Amino acid sequence: MAMYGLESAINVAAPPTATSLIFNELTDMQATSDDVDTRQTLDRITNSLMRALTFRTMNQRYSI
Repeated sequence: MAMYGLESAINVAAPPTATSLIFNELTDMQATSDDVDTRQTLDRITNSLMRALTFRTMNQRYSI
């Protein structure tokens, strides 16, 4: 449920450029982290961000 809240917050608050910068930073952090738990957490956040970006793009494209 927490990830859905994150997706909603991103859809409402973050402009596309800021969201892209956040996504890039998360993927860089995930790639360089030595801690397995940290990588898994960053992976969940990154996946949630991708779902939010996809949902927002579909909303803009189809005016849902």
